[in-house]
Amino acid sequence: MAKRVIKQTKRRFKPKGFLALLAFMTVLLSGYSAIFARLDNNALLKSIQDTQKEISVVIVENESLKVAVQELQNYARVVSIAKESGLESLDNTITVRQGE
Repeated sequence: MAKRVIKQTKRRFKPKGFLALLAFMTVLLSGYSAIFARLDNNALLKSIQDTQKEISVVIVENESLKVAVQELQNYARVVSIAKESGLESLDNTITVRQGE
């Protein structure tokens, strides 16, 4: 039987194949990043809308509390409470003593 000799040839680097693979990966990754950028953007927009809703609720609550504070600070109300508590009024000045 004759001995068979197989010559191995060295593989040469082919830039065309590498560039094609690189271009394909670039297109694939850019599409992938665009999709996830949109998803992240949508999540941020929803978060912004939720925060704006909370802000509007707090603004309405603050305005109602301002009205309540103004009603509680009414001079006639303060004077009537002071008289009920037995406090004196000197020259439109109500004296409050702490601890009594």
